[in-house]
Amino acid sequence: MNKIIFITGGAYQGKLEYAKEKYKIDDKDIAEPDENGYINDEELKKKCINNFNLIIKHASDKSEDITEICDDILKKHEGSDVVIIMNDVGSGIVPMEKSERVYRENVGRAGCYIAKRADVVVRVSCGCGMAIKE
Repeated sequence: MNKIIFITGGAYQGKLEYAKEKYKIDDKDIAEPDENGYINDEELKKKCINNFNLIIKHASDKSEDITEICDDILKKHEGSDVVIIMNDVGSGIVPMEKSERVYRENVGRAGCYIAKRADVVVRVSCGCGMAIKE
């Protein structure tokens, strides 16, 4: 069965550590985009995609369709489980720069899109996970 697990929360709140422990994920199974948000197709096939928000940042910078990016990633995992980890960037002061506001909005939209399709949604704070959807 294809199970989608979506983990979100603030930066540096222990989301990856939580996922590794809870879902038995090895380091070799973690896809990590570079600092610009680029990630290759082979990496996207791994069991866990960390820093999904950076992938959305890369797509936002290129004015790509966010739902297509999400659908593409989910299609790569048809028939297998996937854990998607994303920083919540929607709290705090609204950025002055338009590109940063667009990025923030796109991360929110992508989070909603993935959460709606996910079997499990967990919010992690201080290393503790709280199920939002099971």
